[in-house]
Amino acid sequence: MKWKAMSTATLLCVSAIGLSGCLADAPNVPVEGDPPKERTQGSDESTTSPTVSGQDVNIELYGDIDPDLTQEAGSDNPALLLDDSDVSYAGAGMTATESDSGSAVQSLAASADFQKQIADISGRVKTALENDGASVSELVNRVVQGPTGEVASLVYDVSYESAGTTKSSGELRNLLIGELGSDANVAELPSGTADQAEFRVALALVATPDQALTWVSAFPVANAGDVSSRYGALNNGTAIVPAGTSRNLTKGQNEFEQSASASNAVDILWVIDNSGSMGEEQENLGAGVDQFFTKLNSAGVDYRLAATTTDGSTCESLRSLPADDTKTFITPDTPNAAAQWSQDNPTTGIARPGTSGSPNETGFYCADRVDRSTFDREGAADITVFVSDEEENETSDEDQPSGQSGYTVRDYNTYEQRFVERGDTFFAIVGEHDQIKRTADDSYGDTNATECNGEGGEAEGGSHYREVARVTGGSASSICSKASSWSVMYDEIIETATGLASRFTLDRSVLPSSVEVDVNGQSVARDPSRQNGFDVILLEDGARIAFYGDALPENGDAITVTYDYVPE
Repeated sequence: MKWKAMSTATLLCVSAIGLSGCLADAPNVPVEGDPPKERTQGSDESTTSPTVSGQDVNIELYGDIDPDLTQEAGSDNPALLLDDSDVSYAGAGMTATESDSGSAVQSLAASADFQKQIADISGRVKTALENDGASVSELVNRVVQGPTGEVASLVYDVSYESAGTTKSSGELRNLLIGELGSDANVAELPSGTADQAEFRVALALVATPDQALTWVSAFPVANAGDVSSRYGALNNGTAIVPAGTSRNLTKGQNEFEQSASASNAVDILWVIDNSGSMGEEQENLGAGVDQFFTKLNSAGVDYRLAATTTDGSTCESLRSLPADDTKTFITPDTPNAAAQWSQDNPTTGIARPGTSGSPNETGFYCADRVDRSTFDREGAADITVFVSDEEENETSDEDQPSGQSGYTVRDYNTYEQRFVERGDTFFAIVGEHDQIKRTADDSYGDTNATECNGEGGEAEGGSHYREVARVTGGSASSICSKASSWSVMYDEIIETATGLASRFTLDRSVLPSSVEVDVNGQSVARDPSRQNGFDVILLEDGARIAFYGDALPENGDAITVTYDYVPE
């Protein structure tokens, strides 16, 4: 065993065919093999300039953005607009305002205050779209660490198909900036051609030391891939900082030596509702499975996938693979892995547990009590994914898990503490309820008022699963989303798995567009598509570097990472 006694600046190296990387961990934690050799940690004034700097809007934008596509509108609370007709993208940034007073949101350094503002602004966006005739489903809801503090990223499916109308991206953007408090004259703003019914709306909220900033954008679902390549960092808020930040940017540097000893293991447990209402949702979980495994394998992660149910009478055991009932998890080497995951003729894939389970869904109990002894590897990162269309019955209704007579019911607070201490990152594909019943004396609220209906089925509850995902750095999604959009949820899980597998975190909250990487003195290109090059993965605890394809460093290579950051 080796003991790490250096800063936590580290490096993940990934390829489609395997991993050879550097391994280090937190100070005074034993790790296998030799850690990467960090030689210097520089700190100099940055020469990076914003791509777009607001004149009246308190915003700077960074990255590959054409300034000619931007303009400002409004006076008291102006907005910075970006319109790209090539991909029918319409975005806008502004100072976040309170819904009741219209005043600027001041310091959101306290996490609780930030969460309240996320709920306020996201609620206003969703209500405005629904009042406009759209059906809205949440695909992403997570918080990461950005250059100036926490950054919330939310993505919605927005459909006008049932309303029998079409819209343009500009129309949606203009609707939303008015709702969010900009005084821009919407009638004078660019709107584009109203010829689409299916959109994505991305919403980012950026916490800064003084006030909060928001960025909202709309674009057709058909253009989502191109938009992600061009404007992904705007949509998730990591390319947005307050005006004047460029004057404070500082250059940081970490140097490493690639090591042959590395671990990139991630163990992913799925807790899947198998009650009578879950037929459609389980079909959606199986939809797009080929794409899911293609992306998971190309990430080069040493993964294990296992599943259990929410039925307390049977969930303490992992589900067996249909091809070999002596095995309970899928790996990159599992033959015909997609069928082992979602085989539906008969429905024996581990992600298709059927619908004959107990109607008393106790996902927390099952996630806590399932036997992971043959599945969970020492040193592996752990992810748990809840999939359910009902509330977590033990913590919402004080119900005993099925088949567990004499069991003492636990409340939400008890489980939250347990899961946080365990160290898993949780994801939730569930209903859209938002009230938390922390103890038996609290109220869970009216789940009928927040029931969702969509192509993915109907669902109620979900708030306790969503809250656990939030406090552990994961993401929440609506289970009512259409099947074709579940790939967005899968991508969030895969990206997080890739980042967590690294164990290697830069010791600054970096400006992602500023990151440069050299291997043996040769520059490596950043590739946001994650095919051949490096990319920056942002998680709750900061930024991590991943290499892909031919850019994978070899044992002994010298790697230099430079970046800009905002000093605390």
